Amino acid sequence: MSSHLKDIKYLFKNIAFGEISLSKNEINLYDSLNSNIISLCRTLPGSMQNMAMLFLLDYFHIKTGEPVDFMYYYYKPLWTIIPSIIESGMQIHKLTKSEIETAMTGEAMALFLHSLDDHLNDGDIPSSHLMLLLRSQAWLLFSRAVAEFADGKDGSDAANMLINDYYEGVCADNEPGGLEEYCSRFRKEMSTINVMPLLAAQKITGSADFTEKIKNATESFGIAWRILDDIQDAEKDIAAGAHTALYYALPGNARKLWDANGNRADLNKKAGIRNEIYRELGRGIMLDSLIERIVRELENARETVEALGMHGMAKQYRAVGAPVKKWLSER
Repeated sequence: MSSHLKDIKYLFKNIAFGEISLSKNEINLYDSLNSNIISLCRTLPGSMQNMAMLFLLDYFHIKTGEPVDFMYYYYKPLWTIIPSIIESGMQIHKLTKSEIETAMTGEAMALFLHSLDDHLNDGDIPSSHLMLLLRSQAWLLFSRAVAEFADGKDGSDAANMLINDYYEGVCADNEPGGLEEYCSRFRKEMSTINVMPLLAAQKITGSADFTEKIKNATESFGIAWRILDDIQDAEKDIAAGAHTALYYALPGNARKLWDANGNRADLNKKAGIRNEIYRELGRGIMLDSLIERIVRELENARETVEALGMHGMAKQYRAVGAPVKKWLSER
């Protein structure tokens, strides 16, 4: 294998977001998110609770004796936006302890459902009575939290619009026309994750403009997350013929190779096609442009929240993007 192909594969395996340090309050909320996943199991019929917990431990790759941490695989800025809004200085309503707990329940279920729905739809997890029960119960708890947290009809309407956007995104049956449409679709696909942050923004500040800017920031982070995830999963996605950000960044002839690789049975031919796709990705600025897009989206998110007085959140977005920015500067 050429050193160039090794470099591309090294990139796929090693590019990553940076870690952030949580405040004491954020650590408490992180514990609350985790406890809500345990509570999800406890709301199931008694005969299914142990089975559900065993599934979740396996799903989140938690081994015997390890801390029970269900939130480890979710990037923290997806939920730290809520405590950051509270600390923004734009507060006209102080959330009660009960309201914060409700927001964390809704966010925990939204994060879990975003992941579970994706795996169930792709067939990564076989459908079963347990999965149907777990998914249904998570959605029920999410819906209850939204109904309890939303402020009147306006809040309910806003939440319903986001839920509608989610299903428009995940159930779209047409092929995206290119990278921009692919990214726009993901904005919809992450809408349920944004329900609680946006309801919190409106409840805390009473400002539609503030809330819209929070939406812009969280969606910018989401696009950066989607593209990074696609780069990390490139080898698996190319082998499966799955259409991702990398696919839409390629010219037409390389996309045909990508599709052919997913359809061929001959392993030798598949390996040759994959290597040609890697070479194509490495030519010019294709991969670099995707990494630049990650940096640009994170910078947009950072600038947006900085302007809103959310300096801690801005620091988190900067920390998350630092390794990617460093990677780009060294290429």
